[in-house]
Amino acid sequence: NGTRDEQDAHKNLKYLRENKVIDIMIAFDSDYKTNNLVKEALVNTSRKLKILGFNVFVLYWDLKYKGIDDLILKGLKPRVLFVDNIE
Repeated sequence: NGTRDEQDAHKNLKYLRENKVIDIMIAFDSDYKTNNLVKEALVNTSRKLKILGFNVFVLYWDLKYKGIDDLILKGLKPRVLFVDNIE
């Protein structure tokens, strides 16, 4: 049956495919640089999306801003990294 999160993810991926979305931007909190659990989730999510055929872009920013909302509230923009290959 799967968890609620898995069910939601499958529903969202189906929606994206039906609407011909090919580019996905991911914005994990900046602590992925210091928290291995967050980094692992970012890598796994990116890997799965690449396997499914999506172009994956990771948004990143200075560590002093934890979330993208903190960055945007300061009037700043994230940098964008195209995920070409994930080992």
